[in-house]
Amino acid sequence: MKLLPDSLTVQQAETLTKRIVLKCKYFPSIAEIMEEYYLYSKELHKGKVLQFPEVRRTYDGRTAKKLHAISEFVKKYKKFPKQPVSPDIIKFARSFFPEMSEETIQRNWLEIANCRMERTRELNENSRYRTVMKLCSDGIIELYVQW
Repeated sequence: MKLLPDSLTVQQAETLTKRIVLKCKYFPSIAEIMEEYYLYSKELHKGKVLQFPEVRRTYDGRTAKKLHAISEFVKKYKKFPKQPVSPDIIKFARSFFPEMSEETIQRNWLEIANCRMERTRELNENSRYRTVMKLCSDGIIELYVQW
């Protein structure tokens, strides 16, 4: 209470803290805290304060089953099972690199899937930017944005 400004109540300080936590991805700097405080105090004077809804967590059975299976593998010290690569991912990867083996596609399936998702979004938005893949000499795929 001693650290709070005189005009700020405990409830307002909690609301301000929630705003800062939701806004900042990393630990906020003093400038970010002060910026949010000034914005919040302006909203208080206008009488219109932005309220954040409570986050409702939903239960997904499929995800829970996958997490349980992975935790069982970890308990038994087994290697993680390889995810099956869909034919769409293989076709998309080979549109960039026709000679790419299925083993390399399996190893880089996450980057390939991300590139495919970003390219689809860019085409739908008619963006001038395009996400492209680059195959490094060690067989790792890196993503770049090309304009």
